[in-house]
Amino acid sequence: MGAARRGAGRRWYAPRRKPQVSAQPADVPRRPGRPRSESAALAVLDAAYRLTAQAGLKAASLQAIAAASGVSKMTIYKWWDSRLHLLIDAYLRQATLLLPISETEPPAEAIRTHAVHYLLALQGDLGRVQMAVLAECLAETGDSRSFVDRYLSIRRGLGLRVIRCGQRDGSITAQATAEMLYDQIYGTIFYRYQFNLPGLDQAFVDQLVGSVLGIEFSGSSSSTAVAGH
Repeated sequence: MGAARRGAGRRWYAPRRKPQVSAQPADVPRRPGRPRSESAALAVLDAAYRLTAQAGLKAASLQAIAAASGVSKMTIYKWWDSRLHLLIDAYLRQATLLLPISETEPPAEAIRTHAVHYLLALQGDLGRVQMAVLAECLAETGDSRSFVDRYLSIRRGLGLRVIRCGQRDGSITAQATAEMLYDQIYGTIFYRYQFNLPGLDQAFVDQLVGSVLGIEFSGSSSSTAVAGH
């Protein structure tokens, strides 16, 4: 997918010293020249994500992440200036791998597919880590600015580009700004998930995306309610 391809060479953090890290899974052959620093950085990101998903923030101390990744705390501190930034970057890496946004599908269908996949991902590790990272943001800084700067602005930008493409080619008929349309879709999903409101399933997402974008999909996803809703 186009978005995934463009993200493949991205560094998944803003460390003090920057080893090269790609969005590719670890079993994909790495570019020659810097295998040690890339593999170490990926190990840290994956350990941070895994520990947070399995047992929450208390289990994801820098000491535990160092032990799980085999990378020293001193090295981790060289690459990330706080656990918060490390956790956001770990979440960004997984979200990008799990939730690519296609720029080759018809735009409305790409948004619907992504929104449904986001809904399903919220049921599992991604949802747990997302809530933990937001909690860390609020505890450390009192707001979500770090999460917005290091994650949301990047992912939101991809979605906005797809929506604008649909508005230009006429396949998305809604006249509101792309920002407003994107936020109506994903804000609604997150709000309902966050507060455990009933009726959050794939059929709801189909209806939501169609209503917001001003289109009617020819086929609907099967209705699968989110656990606990």
